[in-house]
Amino acid sequence: MLGLITTRHHRAVVADLEERLTKAYTSAELDRRRHDRQRNKDRKHYRGRLDSLIKGVVRTRKELAAANGTVRRLAEQLVDEPRPVRVGGRA
Repeated sequence: MLGLITTRHHRAVVADLEERLTKAYTSAELDRRRHDRQRNKDRKHYRGRLDSLIKGVVRTRKELAAANGTVRRLAEQLVDEPRPVRVGGRA
């Protein structure tokens, strides 16, 4: 009789441990999937932001290059433009 109780108890303990292990594994797998989804969502978000910032930098570089060309042309015109000669008097 004592051997039967011990065997039953052992089987119950093993079954309980297997159930707990299965629940823990399932919970860990669900957590991993949730974290993977969040990481992918964050990666997509930050990639979009990075693309947007890169486009802004490219646009700004083009605008600066155009402004630099305009300033250079104006400077050349000012250098090439003859200055009026003032005669006597104040400056």
